[in-house]
Amino acid sequence: IAAAGMAIFPATGTGYIMVEGLPEIGSDQTYQAWFGTGDEMTSAGLVDVGPHGLAIVGDVEPLSGTDTIALTVEPAGGGDQPTTSPIVIGTLPAVIAVVPAV
Repeated sequence: IAAAGMAIFPATGTGYIMVEGLPEIGSDQTYQAWFGTGDEMTSAGLVDVGPHGLAIVGDVEPLSGTDTIALTVEPAGGGDQPTTSPIVIGTLPAVIAVVPAV
């Protein structure tokens, strides 16, 4: 998958996540963003993808201790924990470039 993006989070307050190049997925699947704190992942919400595989999620407030942001493909409706490997993942603090997961 050739998706790439960025997440921008100021020192305080909300930020946003932008990813482009996301392929279409089946109606039985959804994209889901995650906050990573150490080895724990917590849902940051479901992600709607628009034309040309562009997804922008605004008003995102990371959990305290968040050190990574990830995006996975999950069953429709999302889940409590990722069931697939991240499509893209990046590390915080303030401004990050999210790169394709290896």
